[in-house]
Amino acid sequence: MVIDEKEYILFQLSEINPWWRAPYRIQNRMLDVEPRPYLNLFYPHVVSDIKNNNFAVILMGPRRVGKTWLINHTIQKLIDDGVNPKNILYASHDNPYLSFLPPDVILEYYKEVTGIDYRKEKVFAFFDEIQYLKDWERFIKVLVDNYPKLKIVASGSAAAALKRKSEESGAGRFRDFLLPPLSFYEYLLLIGEVEPFKVVPSLGKNALVQLPEKYHKKNYNKHLVDYINYGGFPQTISIDKDNETDIKLVLQDAVDKVLMKDLPSIYGISNPLELDSFFTRLAIRTGEQTSYENLSQDTKIDKQQVKKYLEYLEAAFLIKIVDKVNLDAKNYQRRSNFKIYLTNSAVRTAKYKPITENDPFMSNMIETALFAQHFHNPKKQVYYMRDGNKEIDIVTRDYDFKVSSATEIKWSDRVATHYEDIENLIKFAHKHNLLFAKVTTKTTNKVDFIQSVMTHFIPAAVEILAQGMITIGLMEAGEFAKQMDINKNSDPA
Repeated sequence: MVIDEKEYILFQLSEINPWWRAPYRIQNRMLDVEPRPYLNLFYPHVVSDIKNNNFAVILMGPRRVGKTWLINHTIQKLIDDGVNPKNILYASHDNPYLSFLPPDVILEYYKEVTGIDYRKEKVFAFFDEIQYLKDWERFIKVLVDNYPKLKIVASGSAAAALKRKSEESGAGRFRDFLLPPLSFYEYLLLIGEVEPFKVVPSLGKNALVQLPEKYHKKNYNKHLVDYINYGGFPQTISIDKDNETDIKLVLQDAVDKVLMKDLPSIYGISNPLELDSFFTRLAIRTGEQTSYENLSQDTKIDKQQVKKYLEYLEAAFLIKIVDKVNLDAKNYQRRSNFKIYLTNSAVRTAKYKPITENDPFMSNMIETALFAQHFHNPKKQVYYMRDGNKEIDIVTRDYDFKVSSATEIKWSDRVATHYEDIENLIKFAHKHNLLFAKVTTKTTNKVDFIQSVMTHFIPAAVEILAQGMITIGLMEAGEFAKQMDINKNSDPA
């Protein structure tokens, strides 16, 4: 029997859009999963226009962080908000029957199946894994320009390629949205260890001190170790932690496809094994100060190639380079030294055995996990201070370059009784007129005034949790939508 290709494409579209038929909703397996809080940040981009101009939303993010789940939850929210389910199209370009089809052709098949004319009616079209389609940005741009009633969301795991092509070809027609790995707050939310929590902007910079006492009293250390080892990817949460093999396969798949497939195809890397080896070295040294020269010497890779690899890995959102500032909180003129952090601590487990609570390297992983929460906030400028033998682990600045916070990261309770260990922090706070400073501990929670600086000794797990709450809470309050100048009066239907 010969199968008609067009007939099978129409069948495939019907199958992957179950909301076109009763009970007019996304699949139960999607409904059973709690949406990430980022749904509240992403949704305004989908239903709104910026300055009354149509634009496509480019949803980017590392592999396996839940982009397809976010799309499905967005679709369900559109339906709940009154959008006709047949006015919503989903197509994935990793589907072998759709991968070679440009979006305009898919839209014509969609019109044939549903009877909905995207030229005349408001239609929401989601094109998943768009990076598999050659010249995808050209097709999307034409649709945006010619069909104002058509709202397009394109997503993909090759974040580096999507961002580069979006910037090169978008010309105001594309709006990027980055979905990061799970924050510690989201991880605890998904495993049922915290309640949904909304931070209000009035809490300001001292929001951490004013978190409900129940968060400070609970010991989250066991969950923090699990989060560091496995927690950045939603899929690993449902796997039994004793089943290391299955977890390792998920983590390795997320990392290896970026290193061995995505980045080589985007940048023409001729030796992906060298890139993989280079990243493996970075994963075990996350949080350590280094330089281009040191990395070149350690890996036997040319310094210019080291710079390129770092650029590629940062574009793929696998690492984040953090620059140092001096005692005046000013940037050095030349990037001579810097720190490199994994943006998702669980990536380390893809290359090495899970870390234990008492591992000597645990302090670096605590630092990595805390920095990762800060990376979720696109407005925050995060640095470390080093001047001679003086160092502060985290320094944040406002956009007027004024220091807004200083934090010393410890994985020990000793610091809560030996104040000489944080002498640099107190001097730095005085120099920049900070009334408040933070020091993480293993379990100790207390506030003390040290030379007139209110110093909060707080368990590292609670500080990491709080930063995730604050970032998402402030975003939910409308700060992100305001930043993006979204027209809130747009009608989603």
